[in-house]
Amino acid sequence: LEQKNLPFVYNHPFWCESHEELNEEAVIELIKRCPVIEHNLSEVSSVNKKVLDLAKKFGKGVVATTDSHFGALGDAFVITPPAHNFREFFDHIKNQRCHLFAKSMTLNRAVLESRNVISQVFERVTRDAGSSTFNPDTGNKLIDALSIRLSKIENSITKSLLRKFFEALSSTKLPAIIFMLSKHKRAYRILKKLSNQGFHKKQGFLEFFYEYVY
Repeated sequence: LEQKNLPFVYNHPFWCESHEELNEEAVIELIKRCPVIEHNLSEVSSVNKKVLDLAKKFGKGVVATTDSHFGALGDAFVITPPAHNFREFFDHIKNQRCHLFAKSMTLNRAVLESRNVISQVFERVTRDAGSSTFNPDTGNKLIDALSIRLSKIENSITKSLLRKFFEALSSTKLPAIIFMLSKHKRAYRILKKLSNQGFHKKQGFLEFFYEYVY
């Protein structure tokens, strides 16, 4: 990509699969190599703030995205001066001649996302029930597995009751709270490792919680 002078972006720099261990040293090296870094709405503010800090430190451009698999298109974006083609548009971002309209994951957004997930999963499994080609790929293995299992339930009353159950559970905010706590816990581990490399201040969990969560 560098040799061919092609535009490219380092998306979701601090993401990895749940069974994987994030290599923060590799992340830093990739940030140094990539012209533009992504500010991702699905990340919590502490991680996104560190993305902005590192982009500024290494003179990189930043683009804001939603990365939502269930809607929310246009909730995060970037504005640049007029550009006659994509290369000019990208160069504006690369050279930090742009304005970010960026957001991060919050509890309220997590609740909204869970509602969208429930709605779309049940609409899809109702529409494609019994289809041998039904093979969802939402980016979340748990949701994909649940969708396939639900698609095999033929009783419409059972499906309706299950949908109401999941909607009621979502309205308690409990799943979203658990989700956000896991995101913050992961973010703290990331920042702690970055502090060991000199890319973040030394910070205890209570200080982290007060600054980014409270």
